[in-house]
Amino acid sequence: MTKGSDTAERFGLSSCTGCGACSSACPSSRNGGVSPDSVVSAVLEGERAEGVWKCLLCHRCSAACPEGIDVASLMLEMRNRAAREGDVPQKFRQTYAAVIRDGATAVPKGRFLQAREGFGLSPSEPDAESRKILAAALEGRC
Repeated sequence: MTKGSDTAERFGLSSCTGCGACSSACPSSRNGGVSPDSVVSAVLEGERAEGVWKCLLCHRCSAACPEGIDVASLMLEMRNRAAREGDVPQKFRQTYAAVIRDGATAVPKGRFLQAREGFGLSPSEPDAESRKILAAALEGRC
């Protein structure tokens, strides 16, 4: 990515004043995670944005930005770029695998299964069609 990149332009990053409101509002930043303003700066400088997988995607940064920059969507785009380059932390790979295997990030157990039964619902079984769609999406076929 070069300075003045397409990404910086699409997200209107040149209007960033560097006030830090995004990072002040960010729970990840406040707890040693990613600093949204450092990601904005990296993109503006044409550098690789680090720490994007530590973003909670809670959108507080976007809501706090006085310039109306959608920092959360920028974070998501940087994650997608990292994923296309094969840079996905193991815990996220495990989550993806669980969704493909089980059709969800978590499979109901114990009291949750009992509650489902109480409502007359069957245990949550992965749907074969959903698995096909998810697999195609992860392989970039849709």
